[in-house]
Amino acid sequence: MSSTPKGCSKICALTNLRELDLSDNDLTSLPYCLHNLSHLRTLDLSGNQLNGNLSSFVSGLPLALEYLSLLHNNFN
Repeated sequence: MSSTPKGCSKICALTNLRELDLSDNDLTSLPYCLHNLSHLRTLDLSGNQLNGNLSSFVSGLPLALEYLSLLHNNFN
């Protein structure tokens, strides 16, 4: 993980987390453990520097997501 916010790994310990807003943080990657947040319904990752294959990226996210924002990133 090249550019993840301080304490991002601690987020993964919040197993009952339902909403997470990491927008506008210049993130280039996310912690792998994010997919373990099985109660996560809303995830805002807009305005970062995330890139790569969009379908691969989305496949690693929690299945329970109802809202996902990936605006203003660099996916192909």
